Amino acid sequence: GLNNTWLLNNETYSSFRKEKLTSSKTHFGKEVGIVVGYYLSERIRISLELMLHSEQGQKYNEFTEGKYISRELDLNYKQCNIILHYKKNSRLLRSGNYAFTNYAIGPYIGALQYANEIIDGNTTSITDTYRKMNYGLLLGIEYGINIKGKWIPSLGIRTYVGSANIFSGNGNTPIAFNKTRNTAIGINAGVIYLLPEKE
Repeated sequence: GLNNTWLLNNETYSSFRKEKLTSSKTHFGKEVGIVVGYYLSERIRISLELMLHSEQGQKYNEFTEGKYISRELDLNYKQCNIILHYKKNSRLLRSGNYAFTNYAIGPYIGALQYANEIIDGNTTSITDTYRKMNYGLLLGIEYGINIKGKWIPSLGIRTYVGSANIFSGNGNTPIAFNKTRNTAIGINAGVIYLLPEKE
């Protein structure tokens, strides 16, 4: 998947004010993983997604020491999503397979692998500045095709709404002054393998 990611905190919120000398820029992050699913009923499916690589972050343009600089925060997670999919409708294709539209909702939890700050191309590790765990709620809508009851190629739009404060503080900024939550919206594509039903 490819997501437009944001770190929601005081710095990001203040960057939207015209009188501030900091502006937020679009930050995109990739996520790659493995998915298995199981139908609980004709309309409800549960899936487990293990994201081996999930990028979060934020970009800023800042005016400091008489010049504008580019500053980027990159956070990389391994993430697990547990999702309930509700099949809104389906139709039979000429191929004999079924196409359908799903609503998706479920929790996610992520483990931070590393965090970097990049200022004008110079990279510094800031992993200790962020907490190891991140969690929140995933919401989405997706379109898929059920091929012979085993494989589901799908394409959808998702949003991740972070619940945890991921900022752990540093020598310059206490935790309370920069509470930070991850959020993202993006396009997700993949192929889901359905576990066989018990006979």
